[in-house]
Amino acid sequence: SASSSDCTDCDANTQSKFEGSSECVSCGAGTFSGKGSAKCLPCEAGTFSNSTGETCQACGVGQYRPSKKEDPTTCMDCPIGQSMPFNGATKCIDCIPGQFQNETGNEFCVECASGRQFNSSVPISNSS
Repeated sequence: SASSSDCTDCDANTQSKFEGSSECVSCGAGTFSGKGSAKCLPCEAGTFSNSTGETCQACGVGQYRPSKKEDPTTCMDCPIGQSMPFNGATKCIDCIPGQFQNETGNEFCVECASGRQFNSSVPISNSS
């Protein structure tokens, strides 16, 4: 009969849920596991996986995933008025005064044109 030394660990991103199992099953999209795991876990915040048996990847620039509770198969685009210049974000950052972003999913905020300010189409006047 086979001894426990004949058993091998499941590869990373696979699982073997039951004792005496003869095969390791790929983790579903949005989940991962370490080598020798009995259980697949949701991708960490700031990461996602949209394929079965694949390692979780960092969210791209202009995107975020705030927690493990959010859909682990995708990242969300940064909302209007925010941006994210880095990969693996758990939140986006607000545009600073003098900048704006009127589209979703952007890496950077845009400088307001000379004589304009964010949230206003009225030229800035310096009259006293």
